[in-house]
Amino acid sequence: MRRSQLFVIGLNHNSAPLGIREKVAVGNKDLPDALADLGLYLTAGVILSTCNRTEIYGLCSDQGESALLFLQHRAGSIPVGPHTYEFQGVAAARHLLKVACGLDSMVVGEPQILGQVRNAQELAQESGRMGPVLARLFSQSLIAGKRARNETAIGRNAASFSYAGVEITRSHLGGLAGKTLLLVGAGEMSELAAKTLRDNGIGEILVLSRTSQRARSLAERFGGLAVDSHSIAAALQRADVVISSTDSPRPIIRREIVEAAMASREGRPLVLLDMAVPRDIEPEVSEIEGAHLYDIDDLGEVLRQNLQRRQDESTKVQVIIEEELREFFTWWGSLQAVPAIKALRSKAENVRQGEIARMGGRLAALSKTELDLVDSLTKAIANKILHKPIVALKSRAADGDGTSLEIAKEILGLREEPQPGNQT
Repeated sequence: MRRSQLFVIGLNHNSAPLGIREKVAVGNKDLPDALADLGLYLTAGVILSTCNRTEIYGLCSDQGESALLFLQHRAGSIPVGPHTYEFQGVAAARHLLKVACGLDSMVVGEPQILGQVRNAQELAQESGRMGPVLARLFSQSLIAGKRARNETAIGRNAASFSYAGVEITRSHLGGLAGKTLLLVGAGEMSELAAKTLRDNGIGEILVLSRTSQRARSLAERFGGLAVDSHSIAAALQRADVVISSTDSPRPIIRREIVEAAMASREGRPLVLLDMAVPRDIEPEVSEIEGAHLYDIDDLGEVLRQNLQRRQDESTKVQVIIEEELREFFTWWGSLQAVPAIKALRSKAENVRQGEIARMGGRLAALSKTELDLVDSLTKAIANKILHKPIVALKSRAADGDGTSLEIAKEILGLREEPQPGNQT
């Protein structure tokens, strides 16, 4: 049985500029239609599309040429060929496992990719165009991704300024549940920080901005409360963590304001994260007892150290990837033995049934219970005899040893019936 060619062809943040990536990208809501279009090019295929990559996984004899045509169709007149990469066989499978483990991401170990791989698998299965081999490969990649996160520290250190802020805040406050966040500024950085802290369990969110409408809009989005810009002192007394990100040319949170707030907090610590350039918070605030100030450089250093830790963990993740690759290819290789195993079982069953029929006259006096016992006994004997030959057939196939597999089939006297089509 001839094994089909596994391949992946795609483009990502390393191979193509944003202008080309966005041409071929497929959003979640468009993925079912895109999979239907892919069916015009491939009999079995999966689309994995994120903000940083669009990849086509498949099994076909033209080794990805059809998938490239699909990508080119999406890109229109812009040539995509020079910006694509292609892997085949083991390299293609290894690439998917690296993607699922976060080793091929713009930020090593980023957590979103595992869910995106799972979503790609689920939608491809729903489309009916995935096939058993790709389904098994994607399942194996999800296992590898989960193991990477559970067995290594690849995803345990902050990998963005917002996550670095979460890590710092937890270290000073002991947790985020029931804590109050004060956002100073209602721009993109503030929105991202609010989302990150909310997703990590922060309690109340207060939003302070020079533009009251923007403050209300952002507060409503997160179920928070807009604060008047003249009430910063009272807001500081109420907050446990402050994230400031405005475009003010000079500090808007001064030492004396923080000192006054700390005097009425009864020893409660205050974490201040200054994500603005120029800085929003006077550096002297760090001298106040109980006030923990971090500017963009401090956050950057935490981020740099954490990314280095993630890189250090990649060796452990590579070991997991190779283990799961062996598991996948052992399974796939064993499929080569399926027709022979079926023929062997069929041959043994025919012999068993033939012997029972030949003994029919002698067995006529037996009761139904006794006949059932004879049937069960002969089946058990046949299964025990077949066990070692079946294990040997699977082993030869899993090792990719086609010659040994054919010799084993010849010794066992097996003749496979011609298989319609190419089984994958």
